[in-house]
Amino acid sequence: TVEALRGLVEEAIGGRLPPAPATATPGGVHLWFALPATVAGAEVAIGNRANVIARGIDVRGDGSGYVIVPPSTRRGAEARRDGVEGRA
Repeated sequence: TVEALRGLVEEAIGGRLPPAPATATPGGVHLWFALPATVAGAEVAIGNRANVIARGIDVRGDGSGYVIVPPSTRRGAEARRDGVEGRA
């Protein structure tokens, strides 16, 4: 669920996540965040990572990689917008 994913990530990073749209897919849940250009005056580069925050959590940023977004389908299962909490 969206709540379970948010809780797992917040525990791993030791802080609260900002409100963000969420998408449920056949394989899990995606939280969507805007990538800031800078943080504290320094350029930000976030690449694609898997299992760094916690097992089973992937991060998609700059570079190659893909995500499933509504109304895309995957093997006949529809991705849907779910648990929307705010705008990215």
